[in-house]
This record gives sequence, structure tokens and C-alpha cells, in this order.
Amino acid sequence: MGELTFRDVPIKREDLYRLAVMNRPDLRAAQAAFEKARADVKLARANAWWDITPLLEYQRIQNDNTIGFGISMPIRIFDRNQGEIARTKAEVQRLSEVSRAVALQALAEVDTAISGAMTEREKVRRLREVYLPKARQARDTVEFAYRRGGLSVLDFLEAQRSYRETALAEIQALGSYEGALNLLESAVGGSLEGQPSR
Repeated sequence: MGELTFRDVPIKREDLYRLAVMNRPDLRAAQAAFEKARADVKLARANAWWDITPLLEYQRIQNDNTIGFGISMPIRIFDRNQGEIARTKAEVQRLSEVSRAVALQALAEVDTAISGAMTEREKVRRLREVYLPKARQARDTVEFAYRRGGLSVLDFLEAQRSYRETALAEIQALGSYEGALNLLESAVGGSLEGQPSR
């Protein structure tokens, strides 16, 4: 719906990387899992220490009232929660690498989308600025010669066909460029509108 027009969106690699890191849910989820694993290490270390429990007791037996105080503390000689600490440290290392792999994959997707968008933009520019004006000029020249009787109707129709094929190629390239921009927006996880120009 509407008109298919060329919108020259600025494509600056660093800004798009930053936008992807801020917006992509897979990157945020990987970072959140890494932060949770780091918190689990702190919890495992905290669980290695003794839990001291204060006790307070009150009894009333006929006319005797007694109050008792005390503390309860497990004595851990061999259990310092070493296994859980080692497991959570290994999980931190694993999730650090997973987070790094997800970030590299996301940035690779951004790079691929940038290359596609730049290629399609250059194709649209060439068709719009070079080939379409030349095809239009050739068609107009052939039409002028045809109207003056210098060329046959087949020559005129051939020039008209060539111009229309070039115009169609420009429209198709414009559609491909819009598709490439949509892929780029998907790769960065947000809109490209309002991005700073190069």
C-alpha cells in the first residue's frame, strides 16, 4: 500500500552494532543468564559457612519459670560446599562462552545484513542514476527519429521495451533494497529510522 520510494538509510557499522547489543533479546537473555550464574557462585560460597541459630526457651511448670538461651551451630569439618562452588564456577565459564558466542553470532548477522543492504542500495543507485536515464534518453531519441520517419516501428518498440525492462529492474531492485533493510532491522532488533548519518 502506498508508493515504493527510495529511502537512503545511513548504514554505520558501529552504530548498528551498538543498537544490536542494546535491542536483541537473545543477547540480553545470554547476559542475564551469565549474571545469574555469577550470583549462584556467591550463593554457593555463602552456603559453605556455618549457619548460627540463636535459641530462646521459656518453660513454666506449676510455679517454676525457666528461661534458657543458647546457640545452634553445625560443625562442618569436611563439607565446605566445594562441589557446588566448583559446579557454579564451571557454569559461569560455560555461560561466559555461550554469551560470547551469541554476541559473535548476532554481530555476524548484522554484518551480513549490512553487506546485503549496501549491495542493494548501490544497485538501486546505479539503476536510478545511470541506467534508467540512459534508457530514457535512448527511448526518447529513437521516438524522435521514429516520428520523423527515420526508424521503423520495430526499432521504436525495441527502445520502448528496453526502457521498460530497465524501469522494472529499478523497481525490483528497490523492493530488494527494502527487503534488505527489513533484514537489517531484524538483525539489530530495532528500527533504523532516526539513526545518525555517516
